[in-house]
Amino acid sequence: MSTDQYDLKKEKKKAIPLLRDFASKCTACGVCLRNCVFHDYSKKDSRKIMKELKEFLLSKKLDAKLSRKTRKFIWTCGLCEHCLNTCPISEKIPRTPLLILTRAILVIQDKAPFFVRFARKTLFRDINNPTLKNLWPITAKLFVPEWNSPSDPVKKKIRKAIEKARRLPKKGAEICFSGGCGHTWAAPDVVYSTISILEEAGEDFITIGNPEYCCGVVYAVLGYLDLWFEQTHKVMNNYLRLEPRPKKILLHCPGCFTSYNFDLSEYGITLPFSHLTHMSDPMEILNVNEYIYKLIKTSKIKLKESIPMTVTYNDSCSLGRRIAWTGKTVYEAPRDVLNSIPGIKMVELDHVRDDAYCCGLIGTKLLGLGENLSDMIGKDKAYKIQKELFQTMLERGSENLVVPCMGCSIVFEDSARIWAKKLGKKINVYDVQELVNKSMGKHIPRRYLFINNAVSLSLPYIKKDLFKVIPRIFKTHAFKDIFRFLKDTIKYLIKKPS
Repeated sequence: MSTDQYDLKKEKKKAIPLLRDFASKCTACGVCLRNCVFHDYSKKDSRKIMKELKEFLLSKKLDAKLSRKTRKFIWTCGLCEHCLNTCPISEKIPRTPLLILTRAILVIQDKAPFFVRFARKTLFRDINNPTLKNLWPITAKLFVPEWNSPSDPVKKKIRKAIEKARRLPKKGAEICFSGGCGHTWAAPDVVYSTISILEEAGEDFITIGNPEYCCGVVYAVLGYLDLWFEQTHKVMNNYLRLEPRPKKILLHCPGCFTSYNFDLSEYGITLPFSHLTHMSDPMEILNVNEYIYKLIKTSKIKLKESIPMTVTYNDSCSLGRRIAWTGKTVYEAPRDVLNSIPGIKMVELDHVRDDAYCCGLIGTKLLGLGENLSDMIGKDKAYKIQKELFQTMLERGSENLVVPCMGCSIVFEDSARIWAKKLGKKINVYDVQELVNKSMGKHIPRRYLFINNAVSLSLPYIKKDLFKVIPRIFKTHAFKDIFRFLKDTIKYLIKKPS
């Protein structure tokens, strides 16, 4: 096979042998689970769970028995990889590919949790499903209220740039900035912050936020591995068809960054996104902070305005531990950017880089849904960890938390609201690019969406701003999008699977 050819079927067949190889190296000692930051596992349960998982993955027909506790672990793990810090074996086994592949097997065997099975058989039968394609326009119209303001010239400029990014690109450029479909539709201010920086530097680039370029990370997390393969293969071909073909792909969303850099070539599998970096004329995949720091060092952008602020940066799992085994962590670039801003003083936490706090979005809020009812009302271990993080910040003179991930922003803003009264201080949450723009003398209206304005992840779940959505359905004509979504979904559901 030449460096520019890709055989999807051949690569997919390598998944099970790789999974067995991972399992064979595990000693099933259970040390990893005893050090889980979000769930409490006893020494006995830890060993039993890992032993059962290993036996299942090495069984001839993948049919060894899995207890209820083991199944719960498989589906509630947040994939933050913090447990790898305590794994005693020399060759660490990355938890993310291990569990994603295991979930995929259980989905195929029809042994996944009810919701996962139901969604797979209805809404996500294939990558041509109408769900993501139709839901993003509805989300944008209902949860980005200022988006429709006709009077503000800054917002008009932002709207024009983002609406262009939401369409399929007609041509390529040397630099392709992929803001991520979730960010582009639901938090356009976050994406425009990077667009503003690239424009200031005079870069030749295009911005992509169309769902046709979705990284498919949702499919992977849910165990729909066949859909993830197909989606990433489609996106790979979309990039290859662009003229001119991009030389650099800049990613803002850490979830996208994990998906793009989920490189298993060391283990004999070339995934679609990895193919882009292994061709004879490879594309370079970077986090936006890595590229922005290059612009600062080469004086393509000038950080002239001082921001007298003490800040604390928290590393994202998706830019760190989740892909640490690939050697592509992004720890220093965000810090380098922040340290380049005049007036900014950085104070570090005790837990940073490989040992950084995880926000808990996947492990306790989405997949886990809490271990019990009390977990779902803001008393789970994620909130307790965040309280410790906030306390450490305040003790060191910082009330400003900087994160590189919209998911982290949502969770930390929610927990900051909970702990504000007990801590006696309000914790402010910022994006790196937001502060860069401020230092460049540019004002980007912040928080177009941030869902915390309407709902929260803890009681009270519904906030009064949510009711503003009702008149907005008619004001923005979102009812047309809702009708289209229902119509397309019904058609999709009654259509016989191919």
